Amino acid sequence: MTSMVEHAHAASADARMDGQLARLLAEWLPRQRWYSGKGARIGADGVVVLRRIELAGRGRDPVLTLVIAEVRPQGRDPERYQLFLGLREQLPEGLEHAELGPVHDAEGRERRCYDALHDPELAGWLLTRLAGGEVAGPLHFHLLPGQKITKGLRSLVLTGEQSNTSVIYGDKFIAKFLRRAVPGVNPDLELSLALADAGCQNIPQPIGWIDLADEEKGGAAEAGGEGDEGHTGPANRGYAAPELITVATVSEFLPTATDGWLLAQASVRDLYAQPDTVEPRSAGGDFGPEALRLGAATAKVHHDLATALPTGRMEPEELEQVAEAMIRHLHRAAVRVPALNPYVPALRAALGELAKIDEPVLTQRVHGDFHLGQVMRTVQGWVLLDFEGEPNRTLEERRAMAPATKDIAGMARSFDYAAHHLGGDPDRAADWAEHNFDAFCAGYASVSGQDPREQDVLLRGYAIDKAVYEAVYEAANRPTWLSIPLTAVARLAESV
Repeated sequence: MTSMVEHAHAASADARMDGQLARLLAEWLPRQRWYSGKGARIGADGVVVLRRIELAGRGRDPVLTLVIAEVRPQGRDPERYQLFLGLREQLPEGLEHAELGPVHDAEGRERRCYDALHDPELAGWLLTRLAGGEVAGPLHFHLLPGQKITKGLRSLVLTGEQSNTSVIYGDKFIAKFLRRAVPGVNPDLELSLALADAGCQNIPQPIGWIDLADEEKGGAAEAGGEGDEGHTGPANRGYAAPELITVATVSEFLPTATDGWLLAQASVRDLYAQPDTVEPRSAGGDFGPEALRLGAATAKVHHDLATALPTGRMEPEELEQVAEAMIRHLHRAAVRVPALNPYVPALRAALGELAKIDEPVLTQRVHGDFHLGQVMRTVQGWVLLDFEGEPNRTLEERRAMAPATKDIAGMARSFDYAAHHLGGDPDRAADWAEHNFDAFCAGYASVSGQDPREQDVLLRGYAIDKAVYEAVYEAANRPTWLSIPLTAVARLAESV
């Protein structure tokens, strides 16, 4: 009888904690850069804690918990998020910005709940588990053979425009903690491992990853910390099981590398500082030579992906299906972003041209969300990052084979973003974007033997689809940037 009473008390305490966390998350999530449901209201029951796994510190300070929460925005499909949360009686100085708010534990004590990735002690706990290739309940830490992790490295959360959260450990490693909980094969990890196995030198080398068994256990807290019987040492689970959720990936950190977006922005600023008569190739900060090298690096990565993973051929009838899918995407986007409506007829006609291609098109695994923010310039050359694909696409879409032209179109759109982001003269911005995209394509052709610009119908189709995707993304996440893809959409519509 006592055990039944204790069990009921524990279940009640779990439910209370889940309810407290859900209320805090409903207020906190919409303020986060990586939250994708911006603009949609979360109702009173709009957040549900599905799983809560206590990993460290049970009965002590700090407590580390992994929470899987489902968010149900009004008028939108539910989304699941995975969040490492910390609990402390008092927050140390420097963690105030990471606080969600107060909760009361099973004993009625007030604790401060916060984003644990900002806590060096708890972030360090995760790295230590990875160093040992350990298992903590349903959480598995995988260290790749031959890799070693230095313990005790100071952690730092990167700020900026990201769909996930990146944590740097010392100047050695960078961990990307995925905020969306998606069961199945994570394409970033899948492609990074394949490229590393192929000997690709144009990516940061992967170190390991963390994954979670996808079990539906309601909101009750699950054991998984020190002393747990499942904490058995080296993990021997293979990757790619569909019942697993990738929680984080860890790769080498490149401390001397420079972000491609920042380099491009510097070039645009230099251009605008010159007289109007100065062309982009003549400006002091000409990005053309770097764009050329970036194109060559992209072609090398595409080659390595095609070597390491299956390839295919898209027959004309399949291209027709691609065109139809892009048109459906266009119409759905116009519902989300009404400003697209005036351009729908012209864009639909342009996308319909894809169905008229009468030759098969080669397909392969591609980056899928390729832009200047996904590349870095090191002293050795360009490296490509984050093969996760577009955040708002389904996992199936992100893992699908596609023409390499899809990535080329993504970079074309990125040059356009970089050129117009500073709000300078639109004609000079267009000249800068065209000059650097031409250089990029020349570099790509120097390695691949084929100039992407020769596939103009395919390139335009994927550029339209990307610009439409960008409009939806910006409307939901960065409304002040929406004018950039809308201007591109208007220009693409006029070119039909």
